[in-house]
Amino acid sequence: MKFSKHLTPAGRRFHSRTIDTSKFKLNHIRTRQKSHHIHWESVLMLISLTNKKHKTIVVDSRQGLFAVPETTNQLFSTLKQKQRVLPPNSFRRIPIQAGITEYIPFIFGKLRFAPLKRNKSGDQIWIAAAKVENHENIRSADETLKVWFKDCEEPLIIPSSFYFLNSRLSEINQVRSYQMSLRAHISMVLAENANDFYTQYQLSKFPNSPLDLILDSNRIAIKEALNHYCISADEATIEAILRKSIQ
Repeated sequence: MKFSKHLTPAGRRFHSRTIDTSKFKLNHIRTRQKSHHIHWESVLMLISLTNKKHKTIVVDSRQGLFAVPETTNQLFSTLKQKQRVLPPNSFRRIPIQAGITEYIPFIFGKLRFAPLKRNKSGDQIWIAAAKVENHENIRSADETLKVWFKDCEEPLIIPSSFYFLNSRLSEINQVRSYQMSLRAHISMVLAENANDFYTQYQLSKFPNSPLDLILDSNRIAIKEALNHYCISADEATIEAILRKSIQ
């Protein structure tokens, strides 16, 4: 993929050497599409735009560069609806349970997007961690990186330091390990030998319990519901409601 082929003449003049994703404008992008044309398996980046009609630029290893009307949050919300087992807030609560509290990644199967820092206007870039092949500092002590993606000829410039991006990639691995632990835990609980002594012993050794995730999600939901209806309750009452909700 050569991303420069998907730029307008104005975009090619502006990004004459290497495309700088932090300086994208809508008039730099040749193609507009609807969100249902997104093929998530080949998406490399989502770049927020401050524009009334087109809110996100999609960087794709097959389709190149194109703009869509939805915000990044709206695009992720649509994806969440495809997951019918856990509630939508689990996409946020699972990383928090895994120890990630600031830059919350979006992970859904093979899709693993890490957020970069917001710019002054509040716009944000999301990068597909699993698709990053290599990255290097452009200048020492500079918070810009040149990033190469798999199956792409041209690198892109992103607004991130080497340390910051590596930290986000590491956190995605951390969340993925937590997910695998949950899956193994649930698999053992539902197995035919779940009540065996040795299986119970193995379950006791798991550092993470699915119940912790359920309690955490329900606790948040109870607090939000009470707040919505202007009902005040102390922590003891909330915990009592929580315990009752899972009996």
